[in-house]
Amino acid sequence: MPRTFLRHVVLLILSCGVPCVAGNLQSWPDRWVDFFASEDLPKLEYPVYYTPLERAGAQCRAGRYRLALATLAGTDGKADAVGVALVKADALAALGRSGSAEAILANPEVVNDARVGQRQAQLLLNSGDNAGALSLLRKLVADRPQSMPARVMLAEAALAVGDQATARSNLDWFIVEPQSLLVKWTGQGTQAFADAESLTSFGRALDHWAELTGEFRGNPSLVQTVLDIFIKAYDQMDREYLPAHLAAADFLIRHGNPADAQKELSAVLNVNPNHVEAMKMLAELAIRNRQVESGEQIVAQLRRLDPESVTADLLDIRCLLLRRQYAQAMQASAQVLERRPGNIEVLGLLASAQILLRNEAGMTATLARVDKINPHDASAYVAVADQLLSRYQHHPAESLYLKAIERAPFWNAPRNGLGVLYTQAGQEDKARAVLEAARQIDPFNLETTNFLRVLDQMQAFHRTETDHFIFLYSADDDPIVPLYFAPYMERVYTEVTKDFRHAPKQKTLIEIFPTAAAFSVRTAGMTGLESFGASFGPVISAVAPRAGETLGKFNWARVLRHEFTHVMNMSATDGRCPRWLTEGLAVWQEKVAYRFDWVPPVLYRAAADGKLWGVREMEQRFASQKSPTDGEMAYMEGLWIVEFLCEKHGPDAIVKLLAAYGQGLEDEPAIKQATGQTLAEFEPAFFSWARQRVANWGYDKATAEKFKAAFDEGEQRLKASLFQQAIESFLIASKLQPLNPQPHRRLAGLYLKLKQPQLALEHIQWLIPLELQDNRYAKRVARVYQDAHDLTKAIEFAGTAVQIDPFDPLAHELLADLYTQSDSPLAAQERDVARLLTERQKAKTSEP
Repeated sequence: MPRTFLRHVVLLILSCGVPCVAGNLQSWPDRWVDFFASEDLPKLEYPVYYTPLERAGAQCRAGRYRLALATLAGTDGKADAVGVALVKADALAALGRSGSAEAILANPEVVNDARVGQRQAQLLLNSGDNAGALSLLRKLVADRPQSMPARVMLAEAALAVGDQATARSNLDWFIVEPQSLLVKWTGQGTQAFADAESLTSFGRALDHWAELTGEFRGNPSLVQTVLDIFIKAYDQMDREYLPAHLAAADFLIRHGNPADAQKELSAVLNVNPNHVEAMKMLAELAIRNRQVESGEQIVAQLRRLDPESVTADLLDIRCLLLRRQYAQAMQASAQVLERRPGNIEVLGLLASAQILLRNEAGMTATLARVDKINPHDASAYVAVADQLLSRYQHHPAESLYLKAIERAPFWNAPRNGLGVLYTQAGQEDKARAVLEAARQIDPFNLETTNFLRVLDQMQAFHRTETDHFIFLYSADDDPIVPLYFAPYMERVYTEVTKDFRHAPKQKTLIEIFPTAAAFSVRTAGMTGLESFGASFGPVISAVAPRAGETLGKFNWARVLRHEFTHVMNMSATDGRCPRWLTEGLAVWQEKVAYRFDWVPPVLYRAAADGKLWGVREMEQRFASQKSPTDGEMAYMEGLWIVEFLCEKHGPDAIVKLLAAYGQGLEDEPAIKQATGQTLAEFEPAFFSWARQRVANWGYDKATAEKFKAAFDEGEQRLKASLFQQAIESFLIASKLQPLNPQPHRRLAGLYLKLKQPQLALEHIQWLIPLELQDNRYAKRVARVYQDAHDLTKAIEFAGTAVQIDPFDPLAHELLADLYTQSDSPLAAQERDVARLLTERQKAKTSEP
């Protein structure tokens, strides 16, 4: 039905006296249009003999809720009253019309049907009325003791309010005689169950029973059994039974396998793109992975179904917390609590926002509200602890995890969280004890297993301790760590702590992993992370900067300085430094203008065209990564804001800004405290400064055309071996675009070819900061200075070559020669290292 026509119909209805219960009268036609208009989804195909009820059921299961309601409008009195009521209730509930759904299910004609009772109970649970749901489910089970769906729902509702006795008795029913469903499943498989619903109900019951009783301990086959039950429910018994996919996804998430859970949720959404529970779970996974924009897209989709969706509200609050908009998260939580005062999930989010705003008293009061509702609840404590852990606030998070473990000793989430906390804090012994206990409860949990494997590997690591650092590394694979990493980081410590006027309260632990897989698991809990280093709290982890099962060689000196800056920022702000600022400060400490060739033209266009991001949008770009350049652009803009602060407001502004964030302030008041300007004043001033900065970069159209002409001319002259003329062209090009590395590369090569190394020096040195992984330029400059008898400069650049690739024996031999010429006692050490690395390379090459 055309929306324009439908809008006029709605206006006519409203003009005839239909009361407007809330909101602006002019907005109601559009809202009613949204309600009545069919979903914008492909047309469904079903058999021609389907009745209106069968069509409506298929439409509802496929997420065409409004279409299903329209289809049911044409049913006659002969239709199955219960079937009609169930489809209508499901469609209305998905559209947020729970009250209407409840009224339909309360109809005397259908109310006594077991399926109707289960739907009523689910509506009560969704609304937060756990007591009402429990009362109804007890009656359902008493009336129909063989109903597996009702029993497992009753057990889950009881667990939600901490009534473990009721949960246990109903879960035992599935296992003990006369049902003995686990025995029957082992002997008969799917033949022991009437349908996919009963089999899935048994799988859920077995999962909860094994978790509650500890039967998963040391019994990985039982874990696999539960998963097999869900898979066979949807793969063998009923390929259209979506709840089995949802149950499998929930199971996988709780057992530390989000990747496979995502596949199950995708299977649901392929059939029903508007499935509320699947969207909720998928959004939670996205937010957990800091993919805030993906989460917000799902929130928008939920609101298109139901503008007042509480599910969307809760996800929105999680997104606000991820964006560090704590005051807004607290306000949104309060608004949801006005409608759902007993909702423990939103109370946990409110408590999180309060503590992140340094309102400890508020958090305590909110958790007291949770305890009053359910004195056995652990979920709210885990929710707050998880938020604190994500900001490396280990001490308060630890006590909350311990409280949750005390309340729910069978639940693994708080143990895993506490184990991660201890690894982040560098307390490996404590981490091992907690994670071993978690593995005993749940041997299938991939995250737990991965962390334990890395801890096993780390037990064999060698330990070197300096004044301010502790290094853990493989003595066999990376024996040069104490020779270079340790003294360099002590120099970094002196410089960086001076810049920030802050020193960490404890030694920083630096873990160097011999393989990329081990580093990834240590950092992210799973393989696949492609990064050279990471920091969390007082710990830095890095992959060894060499060839092998790593990410290859890289400038470890810059990477470790970058990561130590993060340690400093988190220490100074108690984990509250926003991502854009800590990355900007870390790049600032790398002492480079930019890090990749493609950056200047992209940055130029953003600054010149007024398309730089504001402070808040920068934080969003880190989370969303809309384009491949977004991440690095956010790093660079963060760097520029730091440089702008230093230039316009003095170096003290950085210290003040970190202090403001450390007090729990958000961007607006933090910028005001550091600069005396509002964000509305600060950002335009920064944008203007940035435009001036790029004015002479030469990426405007006219200059770019001149650059291309000069560079192309140089290329032609180079091909014709007209070397001096080529130099003239490339010099012109380098002046037209001073940040473009291409002319410098050509000029360096030409001057060296013409045996004019002193003239090549300027251009080679210009290129060295762009080389994160190649130390050839640094070695060449060192040799040029060596030939010029400038040993000080030669040693400086030979040292840079070692920093870029500390596992290059030729770089160490060069440095040894220079030390010998300068009578330095370090020459012997360099020769030993060069010999050690050469022998190591030969041994690796000869391995089968």
